[in-house]
Amino acid sequence: SVFTNLAGALFDAQTDKTLRPYAFDPNVFYNFGTFRKSAGAGITTIATGFVNSGIVDAQTGQVVIQSGGPLVFNSGSSFTGAGTTYLSAGTCTMNGNINSVNLVIAGGTVTGTYAVAGTLTFNSGKLNGPGIVTIATNGSLMMTGTSDKEFIGNTIVNAGTVTWTDGNFFLESQSVFTNLAGAVFDVRTDKSLLPFAFSPNVFFNFGTFRKSAGAGTNAASIDFVNAGMVSAQSGALFFSGGYTNPTGALSVSGGSAIQIAQPLVLPSGFVTGNGTIQAPSITSAATVSPGSTNAVLTLSGSFTQLYNGSMEFDIGGTSPGVNQSQVNVTGAAKLDGRIALRFSPG
Repeated sequence: SVFTNLAGALFDAQTDKTLRPYAFDPNVFYNFGTFRKSAGAGITTIATGFVNSGIVDAQTGQVVIQSGGPLVFNSGSSFTGAGTTYLSAGTCTMNGNINSVNLVIAGGTVTGTYAVAGTLTFNSGKLNGPGIVTIATNGSLMMTGTSDKEFIGNTIVNAGTVTWTDGNFFLESQSVFTNLAGAVFDVRTDKSLLPFAFSPNVFFNFGTFRKSAGAGTNAASIDFVNAGMVSAQSGALFFSGGYTNPTGALSVSGGSAIQIAQPLVLPSGFVTGNGTIQAPSITSAATVSPGSTNAVLTLSGSFTQLYNGSMEFDIGGTSPGVNQSQVNVTGAAKLDGRIALRFSPG
């Protein structure tokens, strides 16, 4: 059987029962209009094939979509309502522009090339390639739940905000994640950013990659290229894979740390904050500046400042570390280039 809900039409579910096939023969619900759950505080389940180009409006409770046939969210699909819509099992193909207030990926596999506006929550499952997943400038991807988050063979482009609160984050099968200028990737967990079977996977950061919560260490063992801002505001960010910093900035605050397993070369950029930058050796043509009069920036390892590098200190009194900023190098230091002093107002 085929049920088609036309554009402008309404299918109103006022029950917590299930829309399901009989003996799993192929049956499909095509939604071009609005599929609404307007009553029932529990779960309304869609277990048939479901092809959507319209609105899924969970006004109350939960709408749970499973794969009982083809499962496709085409361009124009919109997920709205005060309730929650869950994609819980099977393989779903997403195409084009998807708008979401309350869609949660809670199992199964999602494929396709699509752009997300609004809020999409990735709780568990896999985002499979080949394809391009875009988080729009007005989009937000929430990575929650204790399950692993797997991106397999994908190109992921974030122009909005990604918030990672739990579960290990895997880039697999030559996946590339690009955090665009103006975008934010916010780490609020001590879990790890990992490759799978050590296939080449790369994270390009042109925006802000920050750890804003978690008192422990968040480890990244993939290749990481920073041309934006890497900021540790809590705990530590540890880059154990290949790390390059062609033009980007490094910032630490509140005694946090950025730890890099390989020698760190800074051909340009900016290093600032009150905390620790750690590497076996640091070779810098960047500007190193604690940034406030009471900041102590620790460079853990040997440090070489090149002729085109600089170090800037803020001075607001006569007490080092209190109203004079400091750079503390724990290993051997070789200084060339420029030293600058900036007086605080008054």
